[in-house]
Amino acid sequence: MAPFALFDIISLGMVFLPLLSCIYTGTIGRYSNQHLVAIQSCCSMALAMVCSWIVGWYFYTTSLLTYDIALWHWLEVDSLTVHFTLSLDILTMIMVVVVTTVSFFVHLYSLGYMQRDKTLPRFMAYLSLFTFFMLFLVTAPNSIPLFIVTGK
Repeated sequence: MAPFALFDIISLGMVFLPLLSCIYTGTIGRYSNQHLVAIQSCCSMALAMVCSWIVGWYFYTTSLLTYDIALWHWLEVDSLTVHFTLSLDILTMIMVVVVTTVSFFVHLYSLGYMQRDKTLPRFMAYLSLFTFFMLFLVTAPNSIPLFIVTGK
């Protein structure tokens, strides 16, 4: 398996940076300065937003119609092979740019709104987790990842 190209890394970053932020904020946030952890969460959302704008600009300026990133083989039964992939196209990129931009500004607003709250790291972790699930739903190529994320 070839290593990921730079475009793949940026594309994965825009989807998985909120998840990494959620894990970091949820685990380490209780034991360190809560305002620094909240700022870190905002910075990771800003980075995800910049990644989405870069990939969106790439889709806009090139004639690339669709791009799939195969993460792993999820299920293999006889001739049925289900790949766990992220699928990007023009409509998906519009939604990803909107979700990451709005989520960044919600994170930023939450810094001031919840500055005296003792559970700020937990709130930021949940907000980052929600953003990851939204991005995962938008980039899902079929109904299997939708089933995994929603659980219904």
